[in-house]
Amino acid sequence: MINRQKDTIYIERWEGVFFYPVDDENYDIPKRVNFHINVEIKNDIFIGTHSDEESAPIFEEDAKLKGYFEDNFLSFILKYPYLYFLDEFGQQKTDKNKNHPEIHYYGNFNQKTNSYLGAWEMFEEFNDEFGSPWIERTEGTWEFKVTSSKVK
Repeated sequence: MINRQKDTIYIERWEGVFFYPVDDENYDIPKRVNFHINVEIKNDIFIGTHSDEESAPIFEEDAKLKGYFEDNFLSFILKYPYLYFLDEFGQQKTDKNKNHPEIHYYGNFNQKTNSYLGAWEMFEEFNDEFGSPWIERTEGTWEFKVTSSKVK
């Protein structure tokens, strides 16, 4: 756990990687994506921005996030500016008229590696070819280290 003073505002940069399954056939061979996060933290609550090597060329602005710490536990919700996805051929597609589903990140601080490790999940609602609604869950893992921290 990183000790931060109560009522003090911290500006931090986190750098890491997240993994996600490319497709059902290659589920055990996840894609690796490097990312960085800039956050402002006060009293274990944080807000910030996220950029990664896959989505950065697509968006004009960074994704937004907000979350909290509780002892060694961390949780945050990440929201991209609009919908982007990989089609059945692995090509990036966007739809500026649709919201991207929220991505929920959660994990714990690892004293041995001095990093945060955890999982993420996203739920997407669809209608099948008959118009019946269904929900698809996508999940993956992540890890990051605090690469800079200063008091504001």
